[in-house]
Amino acid sequence: MESQKPKKEDLDLQFLMKLKDDKMPDVEWDPAPVMNVAYYGDKILCTAEGKYIGCCYVIDLNKDRPVEMIPIQKMQTFHLDYKEDLLTIGYRSG
Repeated sequence: MESQKPKKEDLDLQFLMKLKDDKMPDVEWDPAPVMNVAYYGDKILCTAEGKYIGCCYVIDLNKDRPVEMIPIQKMQTFHLDYKEDLLTIGYRSG
């Protein structure tokens, strides 16, 4: 997702090279384990570990990538549930 592309400071050498039109190169992150999953109507909500931590992703099973990202606290999740328009998230630290 656009908001999770590395910042210029994270690109080190590439930042030093003047990129045309100041465009960020596309960077693919390795897959990470899914921590929690909950049904969200006809879609699925999930959280993941690694570089993807700190976001809850809305996934449409007919698409290759998540359709939306919801920023959450940058901690490991323990519980994820969605019922009657209420999303509850439980974190490992309480």
